[in-house]
Amino acid sequence: MTRAASVIDRFDELLEQTKQRAPSRRLVTADEVGLATAALACDFARIVTGETLYMDGGYNIMGG
Repeated sequence: MTRAASVIDRFDELLEQTKQRAPSRRLVTADEVGLATAALACDFARIVTGETLYMDGGYNIMGG
């Protein structure tokens, strides 16, 4: 979840719930997203295609 959704009622509560549910127990930072993006943009990652990279501290693996 990002601040773009901050118009949602009880947004801060939703962020806290996300932190508690994610295995990392924290929210991803903009710097971490930037570093992962830079890694994918380098020549070492040229073979990576058509993937969805979840940068959410493991939140997506916790299911519904």
